[in-house]
Amino acid sequence: MDGKGLKISDIFQRTRSIKNRLILDSLMVGIITGVVIVVYRILASKLAVFFNYLYGYADKNILMIPAVFILLAASAFVVAEFVKKEPMISGSGIPQLEGILSRKLSINRMKVLFYKFVGGVICLGAGLSVGREGPSVQMGGCIGEEF
Repeated sequence: MDGKGLKISDIFQRTRSIKNRLILDSLMVGIITGVVIVVYRILASKLAVFFNYLYGYADKNILMIPAVFILLAASAFVVAEFVKKEPMISGSGIPQLEGILSRKLSINRMKVLFYKFVGGVICLGAGLSVGREGPSVQMGGCIGEEF
């Protein structure tokens, strides 16, 4: 300080600047998260259509059943490797996010975002029982933490 003390107008200006920055950051996180989640759901839906077609085709052609099992096993292997490389992507992701927000856990945000995105698309597309909300919350949290 220069010895003159703080003026109330300076305090208001700083507060306004912080508020504007917070609004801008929140807007950016919301937009980016929204785009990521929309792409996530679109890709999962497209992959689900493919798997449903494949299941229907295998239902009519018994020779396709082993191919379907091989594809599902390969998908499971890929997702298992993701979980092995980044254990924080397992489960819904909400408890992990709570741990991060309470500063009890730390993660590689972009790695978690990537593996959760791709692994979730594979699982949802294959028709596995995976919720959409938990992974969406965790991916949004990773994006928010990056800001």
